[in-house]
Amino acid sequence: MHRRDALQRIGLVAAVASTSGCAAIIEGGPDRKPRDGDRKRSGNLESTNIIPPYEDEDGNVVVGVTITNNGDEQASATLEASLEIGESVHEKSTTVTVPGGESKDVTITYDLDFETYENADTKGIDFNLV
Repeated sequence: MHRRDALQRIGLVAAVASTSGCAAIIEGGPDRKPRDGDRKRSGNLESTNIIPPYEDEDGNVVVGVTITNNGDEQASATLEASLEIGESVHEKSTTVTVPGGESKDVTITYDLDFETYENADTKGIDFNLV
């Protein structure tokens, strides 16, 4: 009985640790300050999937996220994106409108060399729906 309880606790700790590790990668590491509220939601809109950074045909960094409208009617929000490369943070925002019950991939292009992003010691992406 004690062995089963111990194994269940170890499994829970491992699951939480693996989830925390993913959040740290997406959020830019353990030095990030805690955030207030649920920044991945705004009304019926929710960010549901991060599209990994990639290089466009001009060599710039492109980041993206899938926004899902969980409501029945069209909804809009502002998507704020922060791209951290080393010691610098680059911010952009755009208005997103998604029809009811649908999802939309939104990409943001930064006028930054993709190779610089790839070779940075620290990097992170943060999305915020407001």
